[in-house]
Amino acid sequence: KGPVLLAGGRVAPDPPSLLGWTAFIQAELTRAAAAAPGRRALPGRPRVPKTLTLFTMPLCPFGNAAVGALMEGLAKGSVPAGVTVHIRYIVQASTNTPPAFRSLHGAAEWEEAARQKVIQEYFPDKFAGYLARRALAPDSSLWDVAAREAGLDPDAIRTRFEEGKRFLLADARLVEELGVTASPTFLWENREISVGIEALRRIPGFEKLPVSKTGACGQ
Repeated sequence: KGPVLLAGGRVAPDPPSLLGWTAFIQAELTRAAAAAPGRRALPGRPRVPKTLTLFTMPLCPFGNAAVGALMEGLAKGSVPAGVTVHIRYIVQASTNTPPAFRSLHGAAEWEEAARQKVIQEYFPDKFAGYLARRALAPDSSLWDVAAREAGLDPDAIRTRFEEGKRFLLADARLVEELGVTASPTFLWENREISVGIEALRRIPGFEKLPVSKTGACGQ
């Protein structure tokens, strides 16, 4: 029958075979993801099924809105069942030892990110509550008030601050590796980058995520 010509001049496998069509379909999915607004594919990375990573900045209103949308989505079922959500932070770190950190909104931002890393690692059951309270006044220096309201001991966070910086260094290295600059950015299954909540909502299963703000910091 001859080759099948598709839109854009692409040619489907001929003769047809299961292996050929599987490779072709994967390539088409990768091409479509790369072409979608605000999205790009990372075809060389291993797939991690049902894993969503949010890269954000603690003082970015769009990032905080995305955090709130995911928390609400997890509570109300508008995040696909079985999906694990990770939150990581967009910071830069120098190569010297100890590293110096930089963040778009200043030192207060990366310091808050380090505290949030501590809470994620050591007090994960309190993390969502802390984020909800911190979101009420993200620019406030009174983070310890939000911590107490979430049932946390601020001193337990302070004494682990250097550990938080080590956790944050891993985020900085991943941000650099992936070329992430905008908050919020989403990494779906370790294979696809989406910038902004609207781009995430184009991924099947996330269409019903609530949206309160659209845009991004640091693009």
